[in-house]
Amino acid sequence: MKSHVEFIETKDLGEFGMNNRHFASSIDLRILDPLHDADWDRLVVSHPDGNFFHSAVWAKVLVQTYGHKPFYLAFFRQCQPVALVPIMEIKSPFTGRRGICLPFSDFCCPLIFAESESGK
Repeated sequence: MKSHVEFIETKDLGEFGMNNRHFASSIDLRILDPLHDADWDRLVVSHPDGNFFHSAVWAKVLVQTYGHKPFYLAFFRQCQPVALVPIMEIKSPFTGRRGICLPFSDFCCPLIFAESESGK
């Protein structure tokens, strides 16, 4: 699945090493299944903060153990990675259906590429 997203209102993204100009242009969003798409691990390895919990191996553990569904988001601008957001779809009779980044993970924040990193 591929969609085209354009941000109209921008926020101050300086804390992530980006300026508003970074998101002023349109970006492409790809929804990846890390269990079937090797691009996910390749992208994670290219980010300095990528760790085990971002990997397809950890996604496989969550899918096989808990039955969660991977819904991993990869954002690109001009074919360069901008952000990676690993989300698992959780279904619970108590809390309903929702996305979590990522359950049962010690540390797994979204990976935001600085302009210099995305130019690799």
